Amino acid sequence: MKGRSLKNNYLCKRPPRQCINQQRLLWQLRERVKELNALHRTASILQKPHTTPRKALSNLVANIPAAWQYPEIAAARIKYDGITAASRNFKRTRWVLAAEFRTTPGKRGTIEVAYLEKRAAMHEGPFLAEERALINSLAEMLESYFTRKFTEDQLLNSKRELQQRVVERTGELVRVNRALQKEVAERRRSERDIRQYQKQLTSLASELSLAEERERRAIASNLHDHIGQALAVVKMKFLQLHCNSVLCKFKDTIEDIRVHLDEAIETTRSLTFELSPPVLYELGLVPALQWLAEEFQQKYRIAVEVTTEGDGRPLRDELKATLFKAARELLFNAAKHARVSQVWVRTAWDNHYIKIEIRDNGVGFDASQVSPINIKRSGFGLFSVKERMGYIGGRLEIDSMPGRGARATLVAPLGARGRGRP
Repeated sequence: MKGRSLKNNYLCKRPPRQCINQQRLLWQLRERVKELNALHRTASILQKPHTTPRKALSNLVANIPAAWQYPEIAAARIKYDGITAASRNFKRTRWVLAAEFRTTPGKRGTIEVAYLEKRAAMHEGPFLAEERALINSLAEMLESYFTRKFTEDQLLNSKRELQQRVVERTGELVRVNRALQKEVAERRRSERDIRQYQKQLTSLASELSLAEERERRAIASNLHDHIGQALAVVKMKFLQLHCNSVLCKFKDTIEDIRVHLDEAIETTRSLTFELSPPVLYELGLVPALQWLAEEFQQKYRIAVEVTTEGDGRPLRDELKATLFKAARELLFNAAKHARVSQVWVRTAWDNHYIKIEIRDNGVGFDASQVSPINIKRSGFGLFSVKERMGYIGGRLEIDSMPGRGARATLVAPLGARGRGRP
């Protein structure tokens, strides 16, 4: 085999060709596991909160060489927007594997892995074809990371500017109110200004919520497309090894590796669905509600029945995400506070609106307490749902009395946002 020599942990008693094939498979498995670990470590570093880009890149270049075929002579360097992070022993040699990435603001960056000594030729000089795929995946992850950082900085700057404007405007209103106590008309104008700012703040909060949902979906998609698929490929290749009679002596070790692979696949799947369930965007709202019902049945031991009426036409992503999050919040409230044993979820379409009715057989509550004034009693969840529905031109209707269960109905227009309230 080209590349590093393999160290046998046992004496192969099979024919020489079978021994070589077995050694080759074990070596390939070790290389794929190293690449998978590199992707996992990269995702963990880039998702860690409160870490500066310089620190994140420094952590990355310290971990990248371990994923290459010859880590003892490998070195890495990442350059982006005036930031350069490199391994201590990095130097540009004739044996370099590199990939470029571009971010939303139009900036470019590079990631490089160099061998400090000559090695036997493989697919790309001394590098494997899989290593080319790995460095391209790392470049894509860096591109997503810096694009997200740019968006977060923009949102943070906008938030700071808005907060500064609110502070300045509040001070101005205080001065105006003191000076114009006798001017009723001027006071009314100031009150209209305040109400306008409140609407703007509500609109900003809703936009931030939608931006968060888009970011969660992007992260979930990245986990599914990179880590999830890599795990699946590793497991398929591993199952081929598992069926190989040559490896019978390592049955326990192979079984232990298979269990860890299954755990990693399940963890990645759970994290993907927790961030943003793919079924919502791939299959639609009703399948997503059915999946949500199954999750609640398993988690809370509550029977949830889902029915639908109407043509079930496709919905725009913003509307699907808002309705799904609202339905999940209502189901969570029922499971946590209402002591229910049965919940019914009914989705209905007509020509102009979609309605989702969530009814339970719980202890009920006083629906009149669900208002901004009584937010401490009603809980922030229902108030948040009402505000989100209002932002898309819809509404939340609640019918409940203590001891009689509760019925919550989400109503939203099927047309573009802001075309009137139903």
